[in-house]
Amino acid sequence: AEARLRGLLSRLMVRHLKSRVGGIPPPRRRLVFLRMSPAEVEAYNVLATFARTNLVLTGLDFARPGARHPDSLLHRDNARHAVEIMGNVRVACSGGGHAPLALTDVDKHLTLEYMHQRLGMRAEDTVPVRDYMESARRGESSTCQWCGLRCQLLIVTPCAHLLCPDCAEECHVRSSEAHEGPTEPRITCLVCRADFDWNDLQRLQPGFTSSGYTFEVPHGAGRRGGGAT
Repeated sequence: AEARLRGLLSRLMVRHLKSRVGGIPPPRRRLVFLRMSPAEVEAYNVLATFARTNLVLTGLDFARPGARHPDSLLHRDNARHAVEIMGNVRVACSGGGHAPLALTDVDKHLTLEYMHQRLGMRAEDTVPVRDYMESARRGESSTCQWCGLRCQLLIVTPCAHLLCPDCAEECHVRSSEAHEGPTEPRITCLVCRADFDWNDLQRLQPGFTSSGYTFEVPHGAGRRGGGAT
């Protein structure tokens, strides 16, 4: 039976060695860029901004910047979370989904209370920040007050301005370049040019959390359009 099987297979299976194969043309590759759908753009921007905000804020810690900060996604203890969010970003580019941000009433109150008591702001001065937090809780985007980029997650400055992560990092870079001396540099807001302490910046941020990513195939996913930031 074995010999018969070998005989049958010998007519179907052919073994080739590289040394015996010739005349095969090289592979032809083509790179195609696909425009992201609106659902993919929305999911990607929420996830990317969430990660970018973490990196910017932890990078502003002059004592333990970047990977040395225990809350940074670059810290070795947070490697699992970093891998998870990168995987979700890839999935978001393959059809979209939903990445909800959550903010409790307690965390919202703590941010407003910090602005009133610690920073001495009036209630009317905090209206843009209050509106932003409510919009983010509803899954809506707000506008960076420097570059105009619309993001669901923004960084609140101690002068009550709203900046995207890139603009917030630009504040830090410019302040560090202009600083001279051994003391910790203060950060200058791009919008109003006010100086503020980086500790206030970190403690002021609303405690948004991500409850995870849910993959959803959106209606009309075959139609491509839009673009990611």
